[in-house]
Amino acid sequence: MTGTIINAAAIFAGGLLGWWAGSLLSEQMRGTLLAVMGLVVTVMGIEMALEWGNSPLPIIIAVVVGGAAGELLDIEGRLEALGQRLQRLMRSRFQGDLATGFVQTTMKYYYTLF
Repeated sequence: MTGTIINAAAIFAGGLLGWWAGSLLSEQMRGTLLAVMGLVVTVMGIEMALEWGNSPLPIIIAVVVGGAAGELLDIEGRLEALGQRLQRLMRSRFQGDLATGFVQTTMKYYYTLF
């Protein structure tokens, strides 16, 4: 449990740092970095999927059930609402779109759990 808390805190801190540092980068640089990270995550996902063996069935079931559960529970919408509330509370202290950064960071953490 301690490892999970440390991991969550590190991801949150990294998200805040990235949110702050993102304003220092050009739009082109942010796009390039986002594409690179997407490629890295895709390669990692393929590598992890190949570790499951020759049967893609567990992966297909996990993706379908997870996607359906996420839609039924409206996880993204709830996180967006929480991010909007946080942004309203912190509007005087920070500039930028905190809600988007919060949702993206949270969803990245959520996907690392599985």
